[in-house]
Amino acid sequence: MLDDVEGLRALVAVADLGTFSAAGRAMRLSTNAISARIARLEGRLGARLFERTTRLVRTTEAGDRLLLRARRVLEELELAEREVITGNLAGTVRVGLPPDLAGPTLMAAIERVLAASPSLRLELLGRAAPVDPRREGLDLVVWGGPPSRIPPDLTARSLGSLAWSLCASPGYVARHGVPRTPEELVGHRCLLARNPDPERAWHLVSGAREVTVPVTGNLESDHPRLLFEAMLQGLGIGIRPVAEVQAAAARGEWVHVLPEWGFKPIPVALVAPRGRMRVPSVRLVAETIEATFRSLSQAV
Repeated sequence: MLDDVEGLRALVAVADLGTFSAAGRAMRLSTNAISARIARLEGRLGARLFERTTRLVRTTEAGDRLLLRARRVLEELELAEREVITGNLAGTVRVGLPPDLAGPTLMAAIERVLAASPSLRLELLGRAAPVDPRREGLDLVVWGGPPSRIPPDLTARSLGSLAWSLCASPGYVARHGVPRTPEELVGHRCLLARNPDPERAWHLVSGAREVTVPVTGNLESDHPRLLFEAMLQGLGIGIRPVAEVQAAAARGEWVHVLPEWGFKPIPVALVAPRGRMRVPSVRLVAETIEATFRSLSQAV
């Protein structure tokens, strides 16, 4: 097991500063001491971490792989020390999130978390398709799709299945009316996604009934957030999580279009590299996302 923290610090310093001597000055050690720490790492791993020339020190492929992990390990150690000293959660948590799920309910929950933990920093990175968090340096990923596609060596928590419904702004309904059947969508302005081709039909379900209706509209986008804003501005009929639509309709903010009909639920999971959810700051964000999605979803 790799437990040489000082060796990792030397690795990062040499990689960042470009020479063993510069790393030694930064760490207040001799060049020989830095060389010895790197040599111990290389001996333990059985791999060269740096290519050395008279003018340049450059990481090898093995060095690059270890460097990525070393930065995360040292960052977590620093955060743990800070949390113990101050009693507050701190640091950066990076979350991959489908843009169409970044709605008002989730944003309100995130606002409460950040207000309670002012030293915590959250990065929300839009990912329309599921991604492996390890490859993109993410702490958490909201994974929409079949659980069978989640790599087995990742930690995954089911968040239920998310159902989607049709909605429109009161302004749109005042100008264009509201369809009474799925077939009447043909005469309405539907906000269409491009993935990469534009939608040409919506497949709706109501209990055991299913219907596919052609849809048209004069606004298309490859970004769900833009379609959401367009719906709010009355530019057409859009698609949002059904619980979100029901809550907004009860407040009179949106109109639930064809409330008996919707789209087939999509399984949703929260995915992370093994061990990441044990980090206090990551665990807090994970629990916030989990609670929010369970309030929006139907139990699997």
